[in-house]
Amino acid sequence: MSKLLSSRLAQLLPKLVSEFQAGFVPGRLIQDNIFLAQYLIHHIDKGKLQGNVILNLDMSKAFDKLSWSFLQKVLRKFGRKFGFSEDWIGRVMACLSNNWFSIIINGKSKGFFKSDKGVRQGDPLSPALFILAEEYLFKGLQQLHHQQPEIAYHSDCSVVVPALGFANDVLIFSTGSKQALTKIMSFLDHYQSVSGQLINREKSSWITSNKAAPARCSIIQRATGFRKGTMPFKYLGVPIFKGKKQIFLFDDLIEKIRGRLHSWSSNFLSFGGRITLLQSVLTTLPTYYIQVIQMPEAVYNKIDKKFNTFLWDGMPWCKWSKVCAPYEEGGLNMRRLADLHQSFMQKAWKRLREGNSLWSRFMLNKYCRKYHPRIAPVHPSHSRVWKNLHKVRDEAESNIHWQLGQGLCDFWMDSWMELGPLCHLYPDQKGGIRVNEVWLDGTWDEAALSKLISPDHLHRVKEVFIDQGTPDLLLWKSSKDGHFSFKATYEEVRDQCQPSALYSVIWHQNISKKMSFVAWRLLNGWFTNR
Repeated sequence: MSKLLSSRLAQLLPKLVSEFQAGFVPGRLIQDNIFLAQYLIHHIDKGKLQGNVILNLDMSKAFDKLSWSFLQKVLRKFGRKFGFSEDWIGRVMACLSNNWFSIIINGKSKGFFKSDKGVRQGDPLSPALFILAEEYLFKGLQQLHHQQPEIAYHSDCSVVVPALGFANDVLIFSTGSKQALTKIMSFLDHYQSVSGQLINREKSSWITSNKAAPARCSIIQRATGFRKGTMPFKYLGVPIFKGKKQIFLFDDLIEKIRGRLHSWSSNFLSFGGRITLLQSVLTTLPTYYIQVIQMPEAVYNKIDKKFNTFLWDGMPWCKWSKVCAPYEEGGLNMRRLADLHQSFMQKAWKRLREGNSLWSRFMLNKYCRKYHPRIAPVHPSHSRVWKNLHKVRDEAESNIHWQLGQGLCDFWMDSWMELGPLCHLYPDQKGGIRVNEVWLDGTWDEAALSKLISPDHLHRVKEVFIDQGTPDLLLWKSSKDGHFSFKATYEEVRDQCQPSALYSVIWHQNISKKMSFVAWRLLNGWFTNR
């Protein structure tokens, strides 16, 4: 029953849950929240006398303390708008209340009792119910910002972000004025009283500009009762920082990799086993970081060196770049972290251009109000997120093609016909005209087009099909189905070598990796002479 209710509720979550929450909502990514947090920390020095403040909330046993009566009221509130019947709500509450628990003491089960609050971790329905209940917090903060716009965090963007949430990880953004913080803390106290949630004031923290005067910090301390946090700080497992990238920010990651590799080194692993384990590490530990942040070159080199040393059990016989080539090109089918980062950034650029997430709308509003994304400039003062996206913009744009629907894409700057962007053929044009502005009664307006482009190009434009009943659809050229393909994008990013049939043979699936590795070393002459 719980799984069935969860699957049906998941279809409605994007409509029910505000875009400030990214956790457990289909179509929303954890990376969006990290990108936004990284941008907003870049502007923490903004504001007038009060400056900006970020509240990092620590919810004490958030899943265990949620009030059932509060959850039921929230579901009924949603039910008025989205049609949750009392019968459906009753089934949900039955899934929560009809559970019995027992405690294992010294290997034996003791007691048999029911709970009267909280959602059960591991239940497929629990995440959806938790974020629906937490929506009361985000809706309240949003309403508070609408009623009191002066409390909003100064970010040089008209898209206001009062808070970001991923399950029980919550950041609140505000000015540092006493009035703003008092109102926010008053609402947080109200939220705790009605929801059963408890904010751990000892572990929660506030962060403000390093330039803030001691008197300002004292005001923030008294208003919140939280401890003072420092930058950098961890949000969703990633360092959030202002200023230059420093190697020490990634010490935790390097130490985790070192510890994992060290635990394996004590075992007598074959080379084939080491290859498998390295491929596992590459897809877990560093990959999460490089989806959202460009690490310094020195960090990439440190990690590559550790991987290479582990592979060879000592002094490496070749560079890691050689190992990262595919099997058929003479490598071991590893992946370079720097190339992975570029591929992830191209995926992020695609999400930016689609413009259907809070993060993408925020970035487009900030950096592309006066410019098309293809030509939007980058300045030294811009955020690190925008700078990283800008580095892959040209490569990503070459992979983007628009399938016309409503015709909202740019006539000159976007690629919506086989010729590619018309700005390449008419370099003096800088955009500003939508495709649907040269339509007339559902077809192409030849009179308007003839004033813009040559007769030859007009003929090509008329061949483009228009499906006005659907939104414009962004297609990724390097994939077969038009969806973003990480594999295809990575192949375009990495340095490619000439394939060899011999290498393909020795890495055949019917040959053990141990024997394939020996043959690979023989082909390259990497054996000691004794």
